[in-house]
Amino acid sequence: MPPQGQTKSGSTDAFLLKIDKTNGQRVWGRYFGGSNADYMHDIHIDRAGQTIYTVGQTKSASGISTPGTFIETVPAALETSAITVRSTFFASFDLSGTQKMGTYLTTSIAAMTIAISVTQDNAGNLNIMGQSNDAGAALATNCTYKPSPMGSTDVFVNQFTPPGTTRLGDLSGNDRG
Repeated sequence: MPPQGQTKSGSTDAFLLKIDKTNGQRVWGRYFGGSNADYMHDIHIDRAGQTIYTVGQTKSASGISTPGTFIETVPAALETSAITVRSTFFASFDLSGTQKMGTYLTTSIAAMTIAISVTQDNAGNLNIMGQSNDAGAALATNCTYKPSPMGSTDVFVNQFTPPGTTRLGDLSGNDRG
């Protein structure tokens, strides 16, 4: 069996590709995803240059998360729902493309959540921003400005430690979407 990430496993898989900047040659490449559609929206390399972080969307109920992270599983019905992509993920890889961590950000199959960007603050925490119409989302944490959605689609900001533990989450929106 080929190493993890060397073969495509879903209908559409996300991918990472490292190119040598001196000669333009491929150093390594890998697919990322489960048995269904998976898309990456943003990548970020940490300040130390040791870890690649990425966010994206998935319709895969497996092949994304690693043990001990924020949300390890989503309902298997995610893969058979009528909408193309439903959940969102946050993952990290070492500089050789090996997955270090992966977590889902929501578990609903009746809503759409999209992680759009990932950045790193001066303390090393990862900040993920996106939008969601998931009224039952675990995106907001206690003691935040807005712990529950207001509109049909709200912006979310979540902060995670590099190992994938959530630190805080907040929603922003109004009753008009």
